[in-house]
Amino acid sequence: MRNLLYILLSITLFSCSKGKVDYVFDKLPEQRMIERNSELQNLLAGSTTGWKAFLRTSLRGNGYGFYMKFDNANNVSMLSDWNDASASTTKQSTFRVQYISNSTLVFDTYNYISIMQDPNNAVNGGTVREGLQSDAEFEYIRSNGDSIVLVGRKYRNFLYLVKATSQEQTAYGSGGYLTGINNIKTFLTANRYNYVDINGKKLAIDLNSNAKTASASVLYPPDSVGVVSTAFAYDMNGVFFYNGLLFDGIKFMGLKQKSSNSIVAVDDKMKEYELKQSPAPVLPLASVIGSSITAFTLPNATAYAGWSADFQARRAQVRQSLLTGGYNLTLGKIVLTFNKSTNRMTFVADIPQGTTAYTATFTMIYAQSNGMLTFRKASDYLGTNASITEAGFAPILAQRLLADRFTVDYYFPSTGGVTAMFTSVEHPDFVFTSTF
Repeated sequence: MRNLLYILLSITLFSCSKGKVDYVFDKLPEQRMIERNSELQNLLAGSTTGWKAFLRTSLRGNGYGFYMKFDNANNVSMLSDWNDASASTTKQSTFRVQYISNSTLVFDTYNYISIMQDPNNAVNGGTVREGLQSDAEFEYIRSNGDSIVLVGRKYRNFLYLVKATSQEQTAYGSGGYLTGINNIKTFLTANRYNYVDINGKKLAIDLNSNAKTASASVLYPPDSVGVVSTAFAYDMNGVFFYNGLLFDGIKFMGLKQKSSNSIVAVDDKMKEYELKQSPAPVLPLASVIGSSITAFTLPNATAYAGWSADFQARRAQVRQSLLTGGYNLTLGKIVLTFNKSTNRMTFVADIPQGTTAYTATFTMIYAQSNGMLTFRKASDYLGTNASITEAGFAPILAQRLLADRFTVDYYFPSTGGVTAMFTSVEHPDFVFTSTF
């Protein structure tokens, strides 16, 4: 006990002595805070040509692009690829740099970044209170002179800033951002099935302009499909992949438009790969049904390119049965929607009654084996208006879809384009095609 008291007394006396204090760092904490804040402030305002910025949101993994120019009076002017107006109309707001457990860039008045976190879901299509789950406060992580990396304080998504060139600054200021975005969209609309050759395989690259996500997929023999996806944002002359798309040791960071009819994929070593086009999706249709291709639409028609005589006759039978079945219904388009994660397929048919719109929904479980599809009734097979129309749809459902095996492949109408073709194995004269 006496030894313990001696030790405690020694600690107390030592802690109260007025000796020199050795700091872990060579400066006081408040000095380091001030210097780090100044470093970030000077970096932001120091780029006379502004910054290209890229951000991901958490709710759906969408990506967004920006152009920002900061000044020393804590003003920031901004463009965004949120929509056509934001890509062509500069919005002014204010910002500040303050220390909140780290030096933090705070956008403190409403701007285009604020749209992503707006709690009014009518503004951004997000959730009430959380919007698209994005941030307006970003902690400073690091910089290398030409780029700055920050991270959102709540949702931890990175905000990347890359110094713009003088040519890019001029283009951003003269409507070039919207022009560049539209050029990319025009190219990808005209060329739907894009791929790059990588280690002897065709890597399909697809951009969903509405969801602002990019995916890459490849077929590994015999029938395994590898898919990666990420958010993307529009740059002045291309797109930026938020986390990159990694395949076989090659990490693709984005696409760059070289001319009106030429785009290249660029990896993290700045190597360029020609983006080639295919007349149909690169991967076999059976391998991507329910994943990258989910919805197949049979139009409201008595005949259609690729429909067999037997299918047309059976569709006419269904139409007549609905018309005379007591409700005076007609038959419109039919949509088959596949979900690979649940192996469910919904068969939804338009069945208007005069000018009043109705649908009939049947839900099935589907399986794939040796490239063939089979269907069986799900526990909730009979959906909206299905019980009163089940007998009417029997020539297509009970007698074919639920009874036979089907192959699925691409079909090329003589008029151009590509559709999907479903063919019964047991009744090869039963064939229908659909858009997708």
